Amino acid sequence: MRWLLLLALCSSGLAQAGEWAGVPVDQAPALGLGSVTVSEVGVGWRAPLATGGFVAVEVFADAEAADAALTHRAATASNMAQPVLAVGDRAVGDGEAYALVRDENVLIRVRALAGGAAAVVERVRSALVEVAPVGVSRELQTDDGVRRWDMVGREL
Repeated sequence: MRWLLLLALCSSGLAQAGEWAGVPVDQAPALGLGSVTVSEVGVGWRAPLATGGFVAVEVFADAEAADAALTHRAATASNMAQPVLAVGDRAVGDGEAYALVRDENVLIRVRALAGGAAAVVERVRSALVEVAPVGVSRELQTDDGVRRWDMVGREL
């Protein structure tokens, strides 16, 4: 299996990421993604690809936390990808079936059954924005009350 350093993905998509940069949930349809499910555990969201597979966007407090998560996820996906360090961002994967990219404090993970994972990551990275923790995008009624998430999947 060939390992590809995703050079096109190594330049930052944000001039300055800010503490809560992310990809707005409502951008998923414009990115060619299906219905979004916000994370009930971490910060972020997941959406299916029409051609099979998924995109997961996770937001962390800072680049160091995102880097630690990338290291963990790369280890658990070691049969698909080996970590490669690049200047600025980190990326792992073959760019076809699998890609995991850190852009500042955001992790973008793509599993593309039809190939083209690197292109999907690039589309998602183009939608990165800096986001203040305001506004409710999603709500879920639970036995313990109502849970709310902002526009990038951060629980409020």
